[in-house]
This record gives sequence, C-alpha cells and structure tokens, in this order.
Amino acid sequence: MPTPIDSSLRTGWVVIATEGQSVDGREISAKWIADMADTYDPTFYCAQLWPDHEKWGENLGYVQALKADKVDGKHTLFAILCPTRDLIYQNQRGQYKFCSIEPLDNFTGQGKTYLFAVGVTDIPASTGTTMLKFSAKHPSPAVGQSQALDLSGFALPDDVQGAPDRVSLLHKMFNFLGGHGAPTEPRPSDAPTRPHPEDSTDMNEE
Repeated sequence: MPTPIDSSLRTGWVVIATEGQSVDGREISAKWIADMADTYDPTFYCAQLWPDHEKWGENLGYVQALKADKVDGKHTLFAILCPTRDLIYQNQRGQYKFCSIEPLDNFTGQGKTYLFAVGVTDIPASTGTTMLKFSAKHPSPAVGQSQALDLSGFALPDDVQGAPDRVSLLHKMFNFLGGHGAPTEPRPSDAPTRPHPEDSTDMNEE
C-alpha cells in the first residue's frame, strides 16, 4: 500500500461519483454507489489512485474509506483519500483535480460492485464530483459542486520541494542498478487489463 507523507495527510469526505450519466454518456447507477459503499474494505482490497487511470507507473495514493449519501436527491459516493508526495506536488501545479471511479461488478464472486480503482484527472468524468482539496488549515473541506483538490496547504520536505526531476532521476537510477541494465519505459501495450473508467465489468466473463 502506498504511504502518505504522514498519517494525518488525508482528505475529509469528498464526492468521487454521483448517480446519473457521466460526461461521456455512461450511466452511474444508484446500485453501484450503494454496493461500493457497503462492500469497501481497504484491508481486503485497497483501491489505489492512478494518474489518468494509467497503471503502469507509480500510484498516487489510495482510498481509505467510502460512504454513500444523497445530495440533491441523487445517490452520491463519498471517499476519504490518502495522497502521496507526487500527487501533492502535481496538484500544487494545477493537475489531478478530479476523481473518476472504476467500479467492478461481481467482485470475487460476491454479486456486488466493488470500487476497484480511482483515476485522478484534470477534467471531471462525472457531474457533481468534488474538485479534491487538501489544506493544512482546513483538513476536512466541505463538499460542494466542482470544488478543487488543493494541496497547497501541505509543505513538502526541503529535499523534495521543487525538485521532482531529481526524485525521478534517483528512481530511475535505482531501477537501473536493480535490473543490471538500462531502465526501460513501459509501453501502453504492457498495461494490465483493467475495467474502463466508470464502466462496470464482470470479472467472471471470459
């Protein structure tokens, strides 16, 4: 499981999905939302945060908890998220402001939908999602329509602040030494099979 900067680094309850059509025309059902809130257990299977749903790099954090409620008459999925340093840094630069869910039908044969993963994106994939927001002064931001994830309230360590290139270079060097060869860039064709964002998938299908 990825490790946040410290145990207190997490959001309050933020909206990651709302019942109804997503902006690309897919349907988010009330049953999905109820199932995901009811079944989610990070000690059983922890949904991680991925940049633009791409899973061949490093994840950007994980989902600590889920709950469902109604907002303006619509079933709404709330989450508490725990970010990594990379997510904080990128968010402070104006990226990765929204969440996009990846629900998985009949997870482990239980007959219910489970939250498999969450993509963090620059553009909202569904209406009514919270623009995620971290703040040292306001650790539990109020949920509203299209509010932002703003991690500017969290200070990165001096050896990381403003030096993403150096961190990336060190990571590549360790990969090189561990593999006894030149680091290779992953290719999209090597990505693991995954459900489409906001498109429920049956794991039992061949």
